[in-house]
Amino acid sequence: MRSGSGTDSGRAARGVRAAILGGAMALLTAGLASSAEAATFGFGCITGSSAINCATGVSQLSLEATPAAGGSYELVLRNTGPSAAVVKNVYFDGVASGVSVLSSSPGVSVRRDSSPGTLPGGTAVRFTTDLSFTARPPAPQNGVGPGEFVKFGVVTTGDLVKALGDGSVRIGLHVISFANGGSESFVTGSRPPAPAVPEPSAALVFGAGALLVGARIGRKGR
Repeated sequence: MRSGSGTDSGRAARGVRAAILGGAMALLTAGLASSAEAATFGFGCITGSSAINCATGVSQLSLEATPAAGGSYELVLRNTGPSAAVVKNVYFDGVASGVSVLSSSPGVSVRRDSSPGTLPGGTAVRFTTDLSFTARPPAPQNGVGPGEFVKFGVVTTGDLVKALGDGSVRIGLHVISFANGGSESFVTGSRPPAPAVPEPSAALVFGAGALLVGARIGRKGR
């Protein structure tokens, strides 16, 4: 009887271990599946020279991040249009190597800069350029215009989708040729800058002080 009871207990223990192992593998598989999903990211305007231009960029520009073979990723930068706007420069913050252009729309021609450029207005959001790409001249014709795209390949050992989501990797854009001739800068995960609150002028401060003194004198005279 003792022997049979031990056998049953051993089988039960093995069953519990198998169930725990199976549950752990299921959680691991689910985690891997979730981290391997594609995601689309929007852009926020960081310069704010023109509210119309900022709104155009925010509505038309997007970045699709998709896991690819061998632990690499594909990043598709799209300008859906229809308003006039051309992506001239693409900046990477948090990725210093392993980026190349895979494909693009006909007419789009983008090359990697020999030395990283600087995102205009990037200091406001502490954007540090590790590498950058620029449209070949003339940029208004060769950049990413309305209805066009450029696809980048990124080789990395980390989870790029997660990094883009938490901001440890950011993509910056310098966009030109808006309908009014202006330009703006955009960054993934950034919001439009808050409108500046003007400092009160010395005249206003002096005037307010004079009114306060006058009111006090008036009350004393009553």
